[in-house]
Formats: sequence, C-alpha cells, structure tokens
Amino acid sequence: MGETPLFPDLQEIFRMGVQEILPVSEWPEVFNVDEPSEDRFLSISQKCEFVFGAETSNGIFLRSGWAGFKFFVRFHGTTAGIDNLEFRLQPPRQRLMDGLYRVTKLLQSWNTDVFHIDQTGDDVTLTISSIRKNVTPVQARIGQHFFAGLYQEYLYWAGGGKQYPFEVKPLGEEPAVRVRFRLLPVE
Repeated sequence: MGETPLFPDLQEIFRMGVQEILPVSEWPEVFNVDEPSEDRFLSISQKCEFVFGAETSNGIFLRSGWAGFKFFVRFHGTTAGIDNLEFRLQPPRQRLMDGLYRVTKLLQSWNTDVFHIDQTGDDVTLTISSIRKNVTPVQARIGQHFFAGLYQEYLYWAGGGKQYPFEVKPLGEEPAVRVRFRLLPVE
C-alpha cells in the first residue's frame, strides 16, 4: 500500500464498535475480521461502499463510532487525559471543549486524518480532512463518519448524558466532512 495504516488500536476500537452494533454471527462478508488486512478500516470502508452504498455505509461507521467510544475511553482515556478527576471536575462547557481538543490530539497523533476545530460562542465546527492518497473522497467520508460518531458519543459521555445538537455533512466534493454542534444541550 505504501502508506502507514491507521493506528492498530484504533482499528481494534472500530472492530469492537462494529461488533456492538452487529453481532458477529450476522456480519456479512464485508466485516470479515479474519481476512488478513494491513488496514482493516480502509478495506471495510471500500467494501461497504460497494455493497451498501455511501449513505448506509456512513450510518454504519457513525454507529460504530458511537459504540466504539466506550472502548476508546477504556483503553486510551488516560492517555487522552479524559479519564481523570481533574478533567471531570471542570465546568461543563470547559470540559466539553477541553476533551474535544484532547481526543483530537490523540487521534492526530495516530496519523488518522487532519482535524480542525473552530468555535464561535456556543457553536463548534470540526472539519475532518483525509490525509490518505489511497482512498476516494466517498471512502474518506465513510471513514470520517466513524470519527464523527466517536465525537458525538464523547459529547454525550462528557456532558453527563445530555444530547447536543449535532450534524455531519460532506465538505463539497472534498475527502472531508464538517461536524457542527452546539455546547448547549437539548432540553
């Protein structure tokens, strides 16, 4: 392939997230975890696009991100700095943004994609852009929905079980998505 595959632990978090939403006994051929692959994440996004189409694949990856977040916290919460008392005792809005930066820093250290965060008042925009040359824009956006799912579940977790307005949209024809959310929970 010539490119560095995603961090192996992230691929494992993805696999466990997929297992949470779809029992192994019901996995179609697309999710064959026994198939040798240097980059399971890429392999599955390519197969999903072919078998299910982009929209369904985006949903599968988003939901696997939601489900995979608990494994992210379990295995990497301490490394990210979001699994300690100091983090938890911050005021809610400060905790949400602080953790967003901490999670992003860890994901970027794993050489996944490029993440750019903008905040204007209570509105936050997170742009996720692909750094990979071996994916189409559609495949990149499918994989980026996994990250969006991690972030959405992070907000729920760090926000004490509150839901926050959240949307994920493709960034034109680019291999990128734009995630928007508000720091004010839905009542």
